[in-house]
Amino acid sequence: MQTFGFIVTAAGFVLWQVHDMYVRKNKKDAAVSSRVKEMEDKRQKRYDELLDNLEKKSDNLYDILMESKNMSEKKYQELIDKVLEGIKQPHILSSEENQRMTKIDEEIDVFLDRTLVACNASRVSLIKFHNGGNDMLGNSILKMSMSNEKCAAGVTHNISSFQNQLRSFSTFLIKELNEKGLCFIEDVENLKKIDTSLYDYFVQTGTKAYFAKAIHNIKDDVVIGFIGIGFVSNEHIDMEQVKHCLNDKQLKIEAVLNL
Repeated sequence: MQTFGFIVTAAGFVLWQVHDMYVRKNKKDAAVSSRVKEMEDKRQKRYDELLDNLEKKSDNLYDILMESKNMSEKKYQELIDKVLEGIKQPHILSSEENQRMTKIDEEIDVFLDRTLVACNASRVSLIKFHNGGNDMLGNSILKMSMSNEKCAAGVTHNISSFQNQLRSFSTFLIKELNEKGLCFIEDVENLKKIDTSLYDYFVQTGTKAYFAKAIHNIKDDVVIGFIGIGFVSNEHIDMEQVKHCLNDKQLKIEAVLNL
């Protein structure tokens, strides 16, 4: 009997331990599940906050982009309006300015005529640089036009056709004038591999040799054009006389233009 009672007691103890372990396991599982759920809730909350912030930032960025776009469109339109306004309102010479320009042209023509005779040249001309308008970004479209020309008998004048020419058509000539102040082309054939556009122009005008010297704005020493001496034959050219005339007439033309 005592043995049976011991067995029953031991069995009860074991059952109690098993039950206690089961209860504690359930509590532990419940606690773990609670913590897991709490962590999951926190993670979800952070995720939701991240999405919300991202959405707000996206909205702000969109607003900024739209504002910038509108500002750009406004500036673009202002630029267009400015260009159109400049076209609508061309510069009109005053009486005083007209008289001054006429006097300048008369003096320059005298200088060119004397150079033509002294150098026994075919053509002598003055080419001026100017702004031919603006592109859509507001940059100046650089051009040049022949303002004065003197030609030997039987030589065709080019002044009417040499107007509003893009300076980019003669990059070699412009580069030489800007860097060295002069450009001497003793044989136009040498331009074939250097500047085909300039070469083609000289071939069309029958020019065999060409010598140019830069004309400056005396105030800030900027090249504003050049005086050019052309020959339909590159034989018997007196280079010393050409150099003398270019130097002399450069100074005199600069003085007249900068009055």
